[in-house]
Amino acid sequence: LSLHLKSLAMCMDLGIKNLEANQLINCGRLYLSLGAPEDALEHFRHAARLGRETGYARDEGYSLMGVGVCLEHTGRPASAANAYRQAIKLLETSYELSEMPEELSGKADALVLMAAVLDRSLGRPVDALDAYEEAAEIYSRLGDPLKLRSLLVRRAGLRWRTGNFEGSARDYEEALERARGQGEPAREAAALASLSVVYRDLGRLQESLRSGRAALKLMRDLEDPQAEAYVLSSLAESHEQLGHYPSALSCLKRSLRLRRKIGDREGEVGALHDLARIYETLGDLDRSSEASDEAISKREALEDGPKEGLKEGREVIATGEGRN
Repeated sequence: LSLHLKSLAMCMDLGIKNLEANQLINCGRLYLSLGAPEDALEHFRHAARLGRETGYARDEGYSLMGVGVCLEHTGRPASAANAYRQAIKLLETSYELSEMPEELSGKADALVLMAAVLDRSLGRPVDALDAYEEAAEIYSRLGDPLKLRSLLVRRAGLRWRTGNFEGSARDYEEALERARGQGEPAREAAALASLSVVYRDLGRLQESLRSGRAALKLMRDLEDPQAEAYVLSSLAESHEQLGHYPSALSCLKRSLRLRRKIGDREGEVGALHDLARIYETLGDLDRSSEASDEAISKREALEDGPKEGLKEGREVIATGEGRN
């Protein structure tokens, strides 16, 4: 940051406004990475003004994307969406003039940012889906597999949360194939874990189990115990719906051991409650009561402390975030 600020001062002394705008954008990004969104906002807004003065739609568009991110960080989602909307128009104009693929990709990036804030903060899932679909078309046209896979995961989460399980499954399936084709086992495991949940919601329980087991194998190879614990709990739910209670208990016990080992106290409480429910279903009231009492005790111990542990799978899928 110090070096970029010195470079910015030199550009200002020289009066080269386009270079000054670029340095302002660089400084804004660094301030964001340092957790100073207000300082970043000041630099991005200055860069946007310079972009307007010089007529560089590209500089103004990228600056406004930074403005939007800062506004999100400071709790102003509606203003952030407006900044992204302006950035989309400017980068589209820049692409029409230059026909440079970077500008078109920038427009798609701004669409993704706008879709996320429309979805997460403004409660406009239909508009968010439209933005995701337009961005997906651009990434496909540009042949950008990494950004397209990431978008598919986000869109799958949105579709899942709005009850479009079939559409969600299609997106996760495509993301899975892309992760496999790109040799990304962590992304492959995340897509499989998500598919396990979506297939369960579709009533495709055997497919849910197959996807969950495949995800579990990859996560063991990746030595990711948090994700492994989640998948085990998810598998337990699918086994329970099939009436495979011994298998459900086995998965939950393994999940509980992992959660205790890594200190996932929130997840431990959830696993104990699940164990209590299945023991009750099986008529083993003593073990059900024991697991339930332990869960209540641990929940009480957590009430005054910080919440820890892995996001549970349904939350991860609903947001399109987490290990995806």
